[in-house]
Amino acid sequence: MIYCPRAVVSHSYEFGARPRKWFLLERNRLFSVLANYEPRTLLLLAPLLLATEAGLLCVAAVGGWLTHKLRAYASLLGLRR
Repeated sequence: MIYCPRAVVSHSYEFGARPRKWFLLERNRLFSVLANYEPRTLLLLAPLLLATEAGLLCVAAVGGWLTHKLRAYASLLGLRR
């Protein structure tokens, strides 16, 4: 392996904010938190998690993807057993 500190790599990337992508990002983010944290940890983090969700609801409303965020909540509720 050769280390070359002057090497530069560039690529063009633009985040594609398609409606389905917003839905999947939100649903999977919520699912990951709920699936990977123990109930006790969720309880301890609940104030922070709820504050974060409130902030994200505002961001989603301003950004135009609130409908997709709300659909993610509904989908998550539908997945619970």
